Amino acid sequence: MRKKFFTCLAAIALFFFCADVYADTSAEWRAWVDACIKRLDSDDFTIRDGATAALVRLGPDVINSLLPHLNSKSPEMANRIREVIYKLGSPAREKLNAIIDKKSAPPDTLMAVNSLLESLKQIDKETILKLINPFDENGNQSYKNPESVAKKIMAVGKTAVPVLIEYWKNGDGNEIYYANEAIQQVLLKLGDAGIAKDLREIVWNNSYAAKPLYKFEGKDSVPLFIEILQNYYTSGNQRSGYYAIYPIIDVIREAKPPEAVKVLSDVICNPECYDREHVTRILAEIGDPACVPALKKALELEKERTSQFGEEYFPYEYYNMNEILCDFGDKDGVSNLINLLENTFFETEDYDWYLSQIVNSIRKTTGKDLTKNLRPYKKNRQAILDAYSKWWEENKDKAEWDKSKKKFSIKE
Repeated sequence: MRKKFFTCLAAIALFFFCADVYADTSAEWRAWVDACIKRLDSDDFTIRDGATAALVRLGPDVINSLLPHLNSKSPEMANRIREVIYKLGSPAREKLNAIIDKKSAPPDTLMAVNSLLESLKQIDKETILKLINPFDENGNQSYKNPESVAKKIMAVGKTAVPVLIEYWKNGDGNEIYYANEAIQQVLLKLGDAGIAKDLREIVWNNSYAAKPLYKFEGKDSVPLFIEILQNYYTSGNQRSGYYAIYPIIDVIREAKPPEAVKVLSDVICNPECYDREHVTRILAEIGDPACVPALKKALELEKERTSQFGEEYFPYEYYNMNEILCDFGDKDGVSNLINLLENTFFETEDYDWYLSQIVNSIRKTTGKDLTKNLRPYKKNRQAILDAYSKWWEENKDKAEWDKSKKKFSIKE
């Protein structure tokens, strides 16, 4: 019992002393590394565990000292050396790859390093696939936090990149939100221009590839995104709604390409487009008033579409699109917002919030508050409608759009 106590004490001391001299590569540091390596073959497993942990804490600089022992005749020593290298993670793999590239080790050691790297790749692949797999060992599906998954994958290092590219190419997990989010984050961090060609192929079926592709190719990738967006909205195969295309939409909104205006204007005027609001928002981000005629046509189509759902349905897409039309300084947007107050569905409690939104939009856009004595809105909806209809009819021709303030002002 006494011997075991002192053995554990020695292992703990070894672990913490090595942690203190982590950055020191002096003769004393090398002596400690050699001492730790020697104890990897100890008869006492506690000493072996302590030496293993200490070498890991010493960091990837121990690699050169470990290599001569890869081909050790002692199975325990060889396995412990591999365990240390595995636990050192991506920095150790980078050092091993550099040794292979420079051939800076004896031939037999290079063969052992090659073999080790191949086995590590397989272990890494299994680890990564397990992280992004939505099913546990019992076959139950569960949600995983994408940031947490991405962080764990990034700990593997750049060897994760080809695994993730292959995963996407095979079409695995295309509809698994957290997996796609995690992969996107990893590729943005660890990927480089070398994967752009693969991403161009993948993005047709998985739009999460758009953001890393845009990072590596910049504006050269934008025509492809416009083509995908156009195809998505005109092919009659709008799969999974906004979820399936929004990563493309986000990138186009960031790029704000003027050449997208014509294509997107055609998209929102297509009677088969059921996602006009989101496409309209891209046009709003680009800010080219050339899209206004198309936006007005799209509003008529949207009004016709939502009317099919009856008076109990609030046309929030139509409302949002009119707000965007107002942001372009078009007076018809104000008229349409005022006319929305005519809808009888505002008589139910379910639409109180929407009623407030519309009234506040009218107040903000016109720069005129006619509701001071007309609260609450629901009770005074007709009076508010009459007041704004009359005021707008009298002042519409004199209204001028103030782009900086995003509201109309009345020229006296």
